[in-house]
Amino acid sequence: TIYKTTNSGIPRNSVFSIAIDNAQNKWIGTLSGLAKFDGSSWSKIGGDTNTPGQWGIGTHEGVYSLDYFGGNLYAGLGASANDAEVWRWNGSSWTKIGGDSLNSGWTTNYDYVYSMANDGTNLYVGLGVTAGEAEVWRWNGTIWAKVADSGSGFGTNLEMVRSLYHDGTYLYAGVGDTAADGD
Repeated sequence: TIYKTTNSGIPRNSVFSIAIDNAQNKWIGTLSGLAKFDGSSWSKIGGDTNTPGQWGIGTHEGVYSLDYFGGNLYAGLGASANDAEVWRWNGSSWTKIGGDSLNSGWTTNYDYVYSMANDGTNLYVGLGVTAGEAEVWRWNGTIWAKVADSGSGFGTNLEMVRSLYHDGTYLYAGVGDTAADGD
């Protein structure tokens, strides 16, 4: 089956991210919010004001990254300058845990949280959009810590961390965005 806005609860046809939880629910991140598919029915759980504590429509339009671990769903948002945030869904409500210097995290200067991965204990997120902004941050459940950026291993002008993968030992990052700088 091909799901679209016309035959499902997907908020928009532009799908940016997908996560699957332990119960095999599919979480679909789009340009206009987040939907959950349990195998038979759809429900929108992010990107509007119907769920307590969540972000509003137009505040952060895109769910660019998703990761599910430890019984929580994490959504990486973005739309333009100052919009890079991470929110955690515990099954009944949203809590903002990253962005805007919250919990010792990145400042308001960032546009997108493009990627996420976890090692079973920590959540890693990849940020950026313009030259020199590619950064990786680690969430230990309490505070954020920057683990990589243009000055610590990445090239000096890399724009973003497009993908992250943790294999159980190492964290891998796909960085760059323009011609000749993808690493």
